[in-house]
Amino acid sequence: MTTAANMDAMRRLFEGFSSPDVDFLRRTVDELMVPEFITHGDALFPLVHGREALKQAIPAFKAAFPDATATIQQIFAEGNKVMVRVETSGTHENEWMGAPGSHKKMTWTATSITRFNDDGKMAERWVIEDEVGLLTQLGVLSL
Repeated sequence: MTTAANMDAMRRLFEGFSSPDVDFLRRTVDELMVPEFITHGDALFPLVHGREALKQAIPAFKAAFPDATATIQQIFAEGNKVMVRVETSGTHENEWMGAPGSHKKMTWTATSITRFNDDGKMAERWVIEDEVGLLTQLGVLSL
């Protein structure tokens, strides 16, 4: 696959993420990722094996932030990898990370590098998310 096709796949993933339709997001994950997709995360979500684990987490996140959207700030590719920086925002309606719904609009950023296999499917990603910023907005962490 071409770098342009891989970047288009990343755009579709964030389009799915930004949809209020949880099933649309699950179908998008199935379409774009290999079943054994691996996420190498950071402190709060260090390692996730398989796209099924990711799909299982979607309803809880979307329940906490039903209007969540991810806006791509930067995207570029080299070879079989795509780097993307997104700004995520959503209204905190229900419990997330131990914090009850506050009904406040929250915004945080994440940067990831995703590796695509030869068939143009997402195989692996490395992500760094502004969890300190999110935890501070949730009131779980005070600085």
